[in-house]
Amino acid sequence: ERADIEAVLKRAYDTIRIAFQPVVSMKNKSLFGYEALMRCDETLFASYGALLAASERVAWRPIMARTIYQRIASACADLPERTLLFVNVHPWDAQEGLLTGPNAPLEPLARSIVLEISDRTPQTHIDAFANGLPALRGAGFRVAVDDLGTGGSGMGLYTRIAPDFVKLDGGLVSRMDTDEANAKMTRGMYALCRELGVPVIAEGVETPGERDMLLSIGADLAQGHQFGVPAATFEPPHL
Repeated sequence: ERADIEAVLKRAYDTIRIAFQPVVSMKNKSLFGYEALMRCDETLFASYGALLAASERVAWRPIMARTIYQRIASACADLPERTLLFVNVHPWDAQEGLLTGPNAPLEPLARSIVLEISDRTPQTHIDAFANGLPALRGAGFRVAVDDLGTGGSGMGLYTRIAPDFVKLDGGLVSRMDTDEANAKMTRGMYALCRELGVPVIAEGVETPGERDMLLSIGADLAQGHQFGVPAATFEPPHL
């Protein structure tokens, strides 16, 4: 069984490619950055979660991570100037020579990269990431909490890593122009983050109504199909 998994993973790793989705400033109607998203042609592992689970099962997660980071680094020669690139990372990558050190593919680009760690991250993984944070920040990386509002780690993550950004989960943004419960939750998250002094990026903005509702509560940074779909190159956003 292990040999079968490894054979499929090898095929999957060969097909890994990166798509880039714009992050925009709605107030300034300008490009702010991109998020790097993993894509894979192997049907069994079409999602990052499925590929990660299989890789962990045979202790290949570091190989998978390095492959993804190498593909991201190769594409970044075309990253527009003065834009940030948001990259999802596993908390353990910080201590395994995958993000800093002589063989870390992303370190030469660190000042343009924001490392995303999920609100769903278990506490033990948060501790591992926090322990590697001095080296990450020393290299120039910035940090974001992803999926805020969906897990139990958000405030624990904030106190442990003091993120430069938080990304509000698209499940809260979705239909906030027609769903009062979502609108209240979103307004509450923005009020809290303003109090903490951390910029918020609204994910999953799919419609003009959601965009306009976000603007009405003072939101600025956003990501979603309303501004651009993931693409193989750094496409300009729809503003």
